[in-house]
Amino acid sequence: MTQTPKIKFPAKDAWAVADELIQALGPNCEPGRCVVAGSLRRERPAVGDIEILFVPKVEMSLAAGEMFEVPVNRMDAALHEMW
Repeated sequence: MTQTPKIKFPAKDAWAVADELIQALGPNCEPGRCVVAGSLRRERPAVGDIEILFVPKVEMSLAAGEMFEVPVNRMDAALHEMW
């Protein structure tokens, strides 16, 4: 069985997409904790994917009908809206 080669993209194009992703995700991350990782960070000339490493903001929130606040991961809601 032959395997289809993975499509690679120039790092310049990947950086443009990564920058957009970081701008979109950044407000839901801890300050300074949303960065590019993987082969793009290692400055490969062409990459097959974009890896973003982040630490999400977690806030205490009182859900409707609840008595106590619970931790809420802001990134979960942001990613849900993106899809």
